[in-house]
Amino acid sequence: MRAAIISDIHSNLPALEKVFEDIDNRGADEIFCLGDIVGYGANPRECLALIRERCTKVVAGNHDWGVVGKADLSRFSSSARIAAEWTADVLEFDERKYMAELPLKIELGDVCLVHASPREPASWEYLNFKSMLPGQFASFNGKICFVGHSHKPLMWNDFGEKIIPDNRAAVRLDEGTRYFVNAGSVGQPRDGDPRTGYILYNDTTSELTFFRLNYDIEKASDAVQKAGLPEKLASRLYRAF
Repeated sequence: MRAAIISDIHSNLPALEKVFEDIDNRGADEIFCLGDIVGYGANPRECLALIRERCTKVVAGNHDWGVVGKADLSRFSSSARIAAEWTADVLEFDERKYMAELPLKIELGDVCLVHASPREPASWEYLNFKSMLPGQFASFNGKICFVGHSHKPLMWNDFGEKIIPDNRAAVRLDEGTRYFVNAGSVGQPRDGDPRTGYILYNDTTSELTFFRLNYDIEKASDAVQKAGLPEKLASRLYRAF
């Protein structure tokens, strides 16, 4: 199986279209989405329609839950809260219903899919530090747990080693070792690299490949401004932090 893993689209249509174009060119048997389809950006309906059409498995993110009233918006930043409230007004009933019914965690053989962490998915933990790992590996079965949420592509193994992926080469997974793999963000990267990104996972060769792609940031940024959303959400696309 060759599976593409995408996360944190955040209503960024130009970025999502670019990622799907690249996935189609490279070929994938399935596409998994790790949540935060909406929030921040100006094209929630269009992005949601593509996710529903193209992705075989989808889990909910905190912004998805925030838009449908299942996560406390008082815990969001002011700009994120404004975008969530705007998105809730834009979406139709069946679109909100779809997001409200998304699972928080999916396990498929050797693969676990969750937005933030497998231990307590609805607490929206950030697995950015070694200190966050205890108890997490015991909370999923299989070899790999794919996560998003932090918008920063990285890996941890069950020895506590942090691995920063190289976008120029595939990462070979060691036999007998288990991993957390952060897919980064399609729509709002925060690792200093504004390019969109996703992962291809080949379970036959036990390889992961992280891709970063240029896309039309100006178009996405202009759409945010035209929608009347906070300017911070437009300029952040260029800064990528």
